[in-house]
Amino acid sequence: MTAGRVGFGMLCAIGGTLWAVLDPPDATHVVVGLVFAAGGLVIVTPLRRRLPRRLTGLAMVLAAAAGTAGGTAVEHTSLGGMFVWSMARGWPFGWLTRDGIAGDAETAYRIALADTWSIGATSLLATLAFWSMAAMVLTLAGTLTRQAWPR
Repeated sequence: MTAGRVGFGMLCAIGGTLWAVLDPPDATHVVVGLVFAAGGLVIVTPLRRRLPRRLTGLAMVLAAAAGTAGGTAVEHTSLGGMFVWSMARGWPFGWLTRDGIAGDAETAYRIALADTWSIGATSLLATLAFWSMAAMVLTLAGTLTRQAWPR
């Protein structure tokens, strides 16, 4: 096991655990933290039988693409400040955004609707990583279940 792999796995495991424990305003943050923690443990833990590389890689790529695309069905809107209307699409992180700033809420809303959608690269990468980690954990669970199942 390489030092980079161990470092990345530990970063995910510790960061995900801290995220789930220290920042639980809603269930989404807890789920995201637990998925990253579990994914980090899968990366770090030496398994007796390795995960099938092709199946795991394919599952991670497909889950990242499908989860990110499907997550755009979730829309978050907020009104803040003196008056900023913000719209974001994506789950667990809003990576498609459009905003409007004006002197009143109604004008800010109209400006936001007229604005084009922009891509937040950091949120997009975090969303792709979340869905990839989730697929890796589920692949491990399926592999272990299949091995334990009597034939």
